[in-house]
Amino acid sequence: MQYPGGAAPARPHLRDILRRVTSGPADPARCGRYDYVHVRGWTADGTIGPDGQATNQITVSDDRRWAGDDGSARVVSIRREDPAAPPATSSNTYPPGQLPTPLAGPLDTDPGTLATTINTVYPRSKGGQSGIRAAAEIYTWHLPSRDQRAAIVKILADRHLIWRGTAVDRQGRPGVAVSADSDRGTIRDLLILDPHSGAVLAYEQLALRNPGLLNGPVPPVLTYRIYLDHHRQDDAS
Repeated sequence: MQYPGGAAPARPHLRDILRRVTSGPADPARCGRYDYVHVRGWTADGTIGPDGQATNQITVSDDRRWAGDDGSARVVSIRREDPAAPPATSSNTYPPGQLPTPLAGPLDTDPGTLATTINTVYPRSKGGQSGIRAAAEIYTWHLPSRDQRAAIVKILADRHLIWRGTAVDRQGRPGVAVSADSDRGTIRDLLILDPHSGAVLAYEQLALRNPGLLNGPVPPVLTYRIYLDHHRQDDAS
């Protein structure tokens, strides 16, 4: 594996994080019926005109999600597409077994089984980006336990990721970053991790260059997602 620009591989650093996670204190007794997740996101929505000129608009979203162990969920979303207009609020309920994610869960508590599930949905053959996207998807819906966090970090350590060093997310929380670029070098996926707990703090997808189909500037940040809160709750409200 060749790392661009003299960048260092992330594997030894992720293994250090893995050791800290597995040697850390055990989780308190699990209580509550729902995993509660508060996620805020920024997405560049592009429109291509007849001349190929790209027009981009940033959509800001704020989602509160309650995911049940039976695959049910409630999602309350606030979205703002136009800074001058009021935000739009929506509420959606999903019946048991209909959680809208390829990793619906409940997440397996056995790290090996969880790793098998993740590698089935986001296979290693798809490269480092698939591992990063799997971790981001899990934290969008679930509250991983210590052993599950360790399994996720181990999967990341087994992919060919690049070490980006210390980083600060948009909430001001310090962490460390790892990334992977697409085969053609157009897209970079990046995670910011808590170096002690192994938890994902933020996920970012960047455009490294114009893919050759658009005129005009391409937004450097295509997607940014920050995970503000994870805990268990008895009710979905």
